[in-house]
Amino acid sequence: MELKGEWYNKKEIMSIFDISDVTYYKKLKQITDSEKIKKEGRTTLVHSSIVEEFFKRKNKKGGMYGRTPEEQKDWEVWSAVHCYYGFDTWMDISDKIGDHIKGSVPQDTIEDLIKEFINNIKNSNKEVDVNFINDFYNEDSERCDRIIREEYLGNVKYFIKE
Repeated sequence: MELKGEWYNKKEIMSIFDISDVTYYKKLKQITDSEKIKKEGRTTLVHSSIVEEFFKRKNKKGGMYGRTPEEQKDWEVWSAVHCYYGFDTWMDISDKIGDHIKGSVPQDTIEDLIKEFINNIKNSNKEVDVNFINDFYNEDSERCDRIIREEYLGNVKYFIKE
């Protein structure tokens, strides 16, 4: 989101972030830096350097509120990866290294498993894999590789006690 001015009033902040009066005042009370807030008559103005930090809506259930376009794309891909491959990743990890972990697994072994997992998805003819490749992977393979890798490593950490 790009802010256009230096100071924002209540009405502008509420319209940019789609928040209620109650939320606005609750978040306004959290601002402790007196140089970032000023009064002009009965109007309170908030400096642009902190507007997004304090008033951006944080939706804990997901969705697009409070996310940049890049964060939204990451979330959509992560959601698809988690939905399509969450259980498969657990099974893949447990089948390949679950019984063999005795303290730690060399990093290159984990990297090889991640590459193999991604290649299995790319080369699969299962409907779920084909849909994922067509809907997400072909659009942004680097983002998908990164998110699959993060999901895989997150699952591996469950097995590895560092």
